[in-house]
Amino acid sequence: MSKREPGAIRWKLSELLAKAGVAVSPYDLWTQEGFYRSRYHDLARWGSNHATYEGRKCHLCCWDTMSNCVRYGLTVAWWERDNHTMVEVYRKGPVKEKA
Repeated sequence: MSKREPGAIRWKLSELLAKAGVAVSPYDLWTQEGFYRSRYHDLARWGSNHATYEGRKCHLCCWDTMSNCVRYGLTVAWWERDNHTMVEVYRKGPVKEKA
C-alpha cells in the first residue's frame, strides 16, 4: 500500500468496482512493482487483498491496467476456491489485434 494519497484513477476505479459489487478502498489497491512488473513475469497488474464481493471477503486481481479499466469500463468474474472467493476484473472495450 502506497503512503501517498490515491489519485483520481484509483478513486474512479473504486467507484466502478462498487457498481460491479466489489467493495474496496482506493487505499487498498496495489500494483506490481520493480522486476515483477516486467514482461518476464506472468502476474496480475493490480489487485487487493482487502476487498469484499457481495459481502464475502475476496482476493481481487486484474491483468490490465487501472487506466484502461477506468477508460473502457470493467466487468468481474468470481469463483470459490478452498473456501475463499476469487474475483478477477476484466476490461471492456477495444482489444488490440496482433498484426
